[in-house]
Amino acid sequence: VPAQVPSPEQVMAIPPEVRALLRDRVLKVANSPEQRLQRLVELVFRPEGLGLQYDTEATLTVAETWQQHRANCLSFTLLFVALAREIGLDAHMQEVGQVVSWYQDQGLIFNAGHVNVGMRVDGRPAIFDLDSNVLYDRRGPQPISDSRALAHFYNNRGTEQLTAHDYPGARAYLDAALRMDPGFAPAWSNLGVLDSREDDLNAAA
Repeated sequence: VPAQVPSPEQVMAIPPEVRALLRDRVLKVANSPEQRLQRLVELVFRPEGLGLQYDTEATLTVAETWQQHRANCLSFTLLFVALAREIGLDAHMQEVGQVVSWYQDQGLIFNAGHVNVGMRVDGRPAIFDLDSNVLYDRRGPQPISDSRALAHFYNNRGTEQLTAHDYPGARAYLDAALRMDPGFAPAWSNLGVLDSREDDLNAAA
């Protein structure tokens, strides 16, 4: 059975119990944007809150990230932006260009991209990044649309299914990535790898 592809709404959905926590631990006790942001950071990272841990392989929905207490840079970005917006903060996703990170797994060579959170707090810009080791290029992180961030999500999931040899599942996720952003080059590249794995070299080309 191919992997079940969640809708964009399901990827970004905040569980009811998390909304209640935001109301009780942030909105009821913090009025200014700076105070709300500080409370949000504490809720996400402190052990008595989410206690979020970094896991490079955890491409998860917002709800899954909360349930599993782990995230890669993309899952963290989706979660933090969703929660920040829920408490009235101005937050968006950002993409870091030209991240030089390559690795090999299951006979596939991966180039790892990177995203993080961009915010404006009382008119001042701020960046929240789960991985402090990433080197930015000269342009620095660039704002991206929610659709492009979701294209990253579906593309990541597609490569996971490709690595697991679930080719129908991989195709379903990569097609979803291209519905989010038809010009998303990584998904086209990964579709080419998938087609070559299925011995359709014309489609791969």
